[in-house]
Amino acid sequence: MNSINNVERFKEKIRRGGVCIGTGIGLSDPSVSELSGQVGYDFLWIDMEHPPMDLQHALGHIMAARGTGTASIVRVPGNDPDVIKPVIDMAPAGILVPRVNSAAEVERAVAA
Repeated sequence: MNSINNVERFKEKIRRGGVCIGTGIGLSDPSVSELSGQVGYDFLWIDMEHPPMDLQHALGHIMAARGTGTASIVRVPGNDPDVIKPVIDMAPAGILVPRVNSAAEVERAVAA
């Protein structure tokens, strides 16, 4: 059974000992994600930390990836619940939280 965010295919490949290959997305146009997914990448790393990417751009990339079978992983701009929660609500396959350097910071990210 596949979910809306295509995480099962990604996880299954890892379980079998495979290597997942992906690419970073820093452009705002979601057609980049659609084309990248159609090429066959296992995941897309949508970067909201460094490029000028807002929630609407990230949602466009997540939605574009959904139709390709590629998992979308979003790197949020920081370890702040007000930043993390809206991204989780968009249902990507996963999120990456930057600059997590202590157990307390891990707990904060998980709690968000």
